[in-house]
Amino acid sequence: MSATARRALAHHPCSGDEWRSLAASSLAGGAIGRATVVLGRLAVIEPLSSDILVDLGGALLMTGARRRGARTLRRAVAIDPGSASAIGNGASAAIELGSDEEGMRLVRRSIVIVPTQVAAHINLGLIHQRRGARDLATQSFGLALELDVESIAARVGLSRIARETGQGSEARHLARTALALQPNDTKALDAFGEAVVAIGKLEEGIAAFRRALAVEPGRQASGSNLLLCLSYSASTTSASLFAAYQEWARRRSFAEAKPWRPQRPAGESKRRLRVGYLSTDFYSHPVAYNVVGLIAAHDRQAVEVFCYAEEQRVDDVTRRLRRSADHWRRLNGSSDAAVIEEIRRDGLDVLVLLAGHTGNRIGVVAERCADVQITFHDISTTGLWTVDYWMTDAILHPSDSEEGMTERPLRLPSMMLHEPPADAPDPGPVPSSETGIVRFGCFNNPVKLGPEVARLWAEILGRVPNSRLVLRYKRLTDDPATRDHLVQVLGNAGIAESRIEFRSGTLERTGHLALYREIDVALDPFPFNGCTTTFEALWMGVPVVCLAGRRFIGRMGATMLPRVGLGDLVAATPGEYADRAVALAGEVGRRAALRTSLRPRLQASVLCDKVAYARSVEAAYRSVLAPAGGGKA
Repeated sequence: MSATARRALAHHPCSGDEWRSLAASSLAGGAIGRATVVLGRLAVIEPLSSDILVDLGGALLMTGARRRGARTLRRAVAIDPGSASAIGNGASAAIELGSDEEGMRLVRRSIVIVPTQVAAHINLGLIHQRRGARDLATQSFGLALELDVESIAARVGLSRIARETGQGSEARHLARTALALQPNDTKALDAFGEAVVAIGKLEEGIAAFRRALAVEPGRQASGSNLLLCLSYSASTTSASLFAAYQEWARRRSFAEAKPWRPQRPAGESKRRLRVGYLSTDFYSHPVAYNVVGLIAAHDRQAVEVFCYAEEQRVDDVTRRLRRSADHWRRLNGSSDAAVIEEIRRDGLDVLVLLAGHTGNRIGVVAERCADVQITFHDISTTGLWTVDYWMTDAILHPSDSEEGMTERPLRLPSMMLHEPPADAPDPGPVPSSETGIVRFGCFNNPVKLGPEVARLWAEILGRVPNSRLVLRYKRLTDDPATRDHLVQVLGNAGIAESRIEFRSGTLERTGHLALYREIDVALDPFPFNGCTTTFEALWMGVPVVCLAGRRFIGRMGATMLPRVGLGDLVAATPGEYADRAVALAGEVGRRAALRTSLRPRLQASVLCDKVAYARSVEAAYRSVLAPAGGGKA
């Protein structure tokens, strides 16, 4: 609805009853923009009508004006403290804005007024889930389902909790029951796709996300999930993946950005470089592990650090990042438009998007918020022409790289920086020297273990008599559906079930790292390599064999292993990969030496030198800003 039309409508002479009729017809017809204007006019005519304010608040939420919608609903509650609809909608608005305390208070009031209100129990479940109180969230979603056995939202909530706790088969079942009630519900389709991908069933997940996008073409969660899945697939080519990212941008109407340039006050040329980091992963997460050292080591005389944080969880890593940043901006509940304005007010030179397609605020960098915008630690291109550079190195993206990207590569001397785990146990002796059995291991996501990987691993095990394959990934390898899937994929390739060993259970990082003491040789999956898992294996003295691919995600091992003197374990072909894994299995003396030497090698390498890394990153930032304004758009 155009601004001119809105003004004309707002000043149209109508009686209160006529405005009410127009509002009702607008809402019924899905004309939310018009309904918002009409309800706003009604709210002026009848400012003490709680019902009108509830409808206006709900309409504002649907248009994305969440803060204004929340304020309107607070007015409705103040006018009628006993209105279940005002309180319930106000709770929903608070939850969307990340105001969990207010949301919790309103939800509990709503439940007191109407104990059987399904939406209230679902909202309570969402708050508990966001806080990590999964047992309480399960209770709330379960009660909502008892009150309404056809509640799709309750089933989706329970499905997501089941997946998060490693119950892949239960997550899949719950999502299926939601889809049986409404086959085209996009949240249910996403939940189903996420559940089957967690089990390892990649193609089923891809199909589910495609269905969701057919229903809602611009849906960000479905689009990003699909792009992630395509990156896992061995059948995806560099050209087809780039085309998928461009299609995603087109569907999201991100193809063209609005031009914008900051207006700098005179005399600012000598000030510190303003750098902002935008992320949803500022907690104990692989992305945070890779940037916490960088942010802590920035030269505070030269760089002013802004962190824009969607606080999904708060832990020791979050608190360390807060202490390291000059400015901490909590984004929970803010719209993309509000975040864009906040970043622009901060006058950044460089905005860094961390892992944009894994639930991050990628819509923010679709607009020009800083002189230069960079993607960092993402698995592929953003697909956005407003993102100027992709942080990488000469091994991840050699000069003849075939990978398609909308950004320019910005190459560091070495891309990877890892945080040494302070609570890691001693690596211990070479396990095969005590058991007589060589154990190959992989602690990566099961979805990375496709038929191509299985066939190569079958060849390796076939050439190393009595060897075993040890698999672990969080609690998912406890789940019968995940285990059955992996046994089937590996069995189809020729690996007998008796040679597959699962390790799982709920373990803190120390316990997880201790499992590497049972592994002789780590096998890196492909085409999507491990990154944090590779570092963890090396830290525990376990050599890793990897296959160098043609894209960023397939070359992480190739950029890490040479930094610690293991370049010979980077294979160029599947045949080389098998040969090197088999040879390493027989080199007991070499593996014994690596068991004790790899951790000191890592500590002395560029992979753990956060100060040198920070200086190289700062130099890269300045190189693209000089002489002034280095962005493309």
